[in-house]
Amino acid sequence: RQWGLNSVLRHDEEDRKNREDHRHHAVDALVIALTNRSRLQQLSRATQEIEWTDYESGETVHRRQYSGADIPAPWEGFRSDVIQIVNRINVSHRSERKVAGALHEETCYGPTPEPGVFVVRKTLESLSPNEVPLIRDAGVRQAIEKRLTEFGIDIGRGKKADAKKWKQALCDANNPVLLPPNRKRLKRDPEAKGIPIRKVRVLRKEQTIRPIRQGRSNEAYIKPGATHHLSVFEWQDERGRTKRDAVFVTQLEAIRRVKNGQPIIQREPPPDHPAIPHDATFVMSLSRGEMVLANWKGEEKLLVFKTAASTQGQIYFAEHTDARRSSEYNKHVANANTLDARKVTVDPLGRIHRAND
Repeated sequence: RQWGLNSVLRHDEEDRKNREDHRHHAVDALVIALTNRSRLQQLSRATQEIEWTDYESGETVHRRQYSGADIPAPWEGFRSDVIQIVNRINVSHRSERKVAGALHEETCYGPTPEPGVFVVRKTLESLSPNEVPLIRDAGVRQAIEKRLTEFGIDIGRGKKADAKKWKQALCDANNPVLLPPNRKRLKRDPEAKGIPIRKVRVLRKEQTIRPIRQGRSNEAYIKPGATHHLSVFEWQDERGRTKRDAVFVTQLEAIRRVKNGQPIIQREPPPDHPAIPHDATFVMSLSRGEMVLANWKGEEKLLVFKTAASTQGQIYFAEHTDARRSSEYNKHVANANTLDARKVTVDPLGRIHRAND
């Protein structure tokens, strides 16, 4: 703060460190390198603990604050030199090519006669308003819809329900939702009560679900976990136009290749791919943390690969300096055909090298 470095990586008027930019570590290193014994003593003598009240929480907070004379910059034009140096930094990211993490989601899916449609078992408490119309059994669905209507809860796409009200409607042990008894049971016992509904089967349309166990009586399907890598292929169509598409390899598929002694990276066009011809050329692979030098809207940018959505074919990047979490970073979205980039590596000194794959 004394040397005016808090604002080097900020685009507002706040005088505080910007931890959303990886380069703040470089600024820290520079300050440490220039902190000699006399500066350290000056900081120690003039730093005192103060007490103040956080008006939002009402808590008393103790913190240390510098109250001495201004500490002069190490040399004239110091802040300008720091800005020039920091703006030249290329952040090096560690790529994640290891087969690690969840291979698939914990939920198991059941098959249905309709291709691409599966069922998943859910408790009433975990059910959401938009899933109610997707309950497979018509009788169960009608019973739940009737109960929700009695409590004034709307159902359907985009609807939300108060958690407390939802629990009262569907999860009251003293007043459970009952599936009405069928005619045979009523004929045997006219005063028969319905069967309590604890769980329901919900239809789920998914393109990525894969079989993990097959057989007449014990079929099970799972949804693969995160993408391990994607491979981009290029070819010429019948009109001579250059086309590109990507093959998305999941963690589950990657571990299968390891067990079978196959290369993890997909370098050959898959024989059963609906769009990529067998003579397509391998361009590059991208695993999490790997980097590209991209022509992004007319500007050259150094981007790091974050994740991909195989069903939409979307590839998500972030700028190499962005240190925010995945839910917060400024996303750069492309697909294999629109991505104008070449794969590169950045060494620990920030030097950019062209990648071999």
